Amino acid sequence: LDALGELRGLDGFRDRRLGVVGFSAGAHLAGTCCHPEAFGFRVPRPDFAVFGYPLISMDADTHRGSMETLLGPDADDQTRRTFSIDRLVDPQTPPSFVWQTDE
Repeated sequence: LDALGELRGLDGFRDRRLGVVGFSAGAHLAGTCCHPEAFGFRVPRPDFAVFGYPLISMDADTHRGSMETLLGPDADDQTRRTFSIDRLVDPQTPPSFVWQTDE
């Protein structure tokens, strides 16, 4: 999460838009970067995000193996809600492109 702040401090990056891209569980990490304060971090948000076939929600319909790998097999409802990136979307959420395939 600190990488965006570090990049913004480097010559050549100060006036550029910086974004995050993630796929599957990496998209969950990218979503976390879009809402760092929800996880106790005080770092800048990215300017945009791209999520490919993302692990975004921790609801019952989520791929159980992926959810258990991320949160553990005994995650309670509150933990699943906390780590459901879709519940964090607000007016400050960076512009995002989300895509999913049918397979």
